[in-house]
Amino acid sequence: MKIICAHCNKEADLPTGKVNYSVKKGWKVFCSRSCSSAARRANRTPEEWKQIKADYDKKRRADLGDVLKMQKAEYFKRTYDPVKAAIQRKKRMPSHVEYCRRPEYRQKKKAYDEVYQAKRLYGEHWESAIILKNLECHIDNREVKQSNNLINKSQKRKRLWTKILNQKLNSLPTT
Repeated sequence: MKIICAHCNKEADLPTGKVNYSVKKGWKVFCSRSCSSAARRANRTPEEWKQIKADYDKKRRADLGDVLKMQKAEYFKRTYDPVKAAIQRKKRMPSHVEYCRRPEYRQKKKAYDEVYQAKRLYGEHWESAIILKNLECHIDNREVKQSNNLINKSQKRKRLWTKILNQKLNSLPTT
């Protein structure tokens, strides 16, 4: 039976039974398996394919998680060479050091360390400990410094003068 391929628009001669079966199922008719697979792939964006693959992998890991883990462990035992691994680590070391010097890494690491230490020291109250620590950083501890004589004379005079001025301004009658 002569048909026109739904993908490449070429005329092809296919067995009548195959064409009738495809029409009965409501499928498009293609001239070959390669056109069929190309048409199936053509209508999806790369993001859709990534999502399909992610869903497939998630389902597969859920179904075969223990088996896959065991297979990976066995493969690692068979193929691991400590000498090669040490050489590879030494190759990667300069780029790792450079990565660790990046400001965004340092910021992320600082936040991670803060949470880690708070969880280790304060347990379930770690969030409160972090909030309190941040609050203490923002509190003006001028009074503490002054009582411990940690502020120099010029700072004391300047602050005393601004305090007196503010009192005078506040005591003026408003009209």
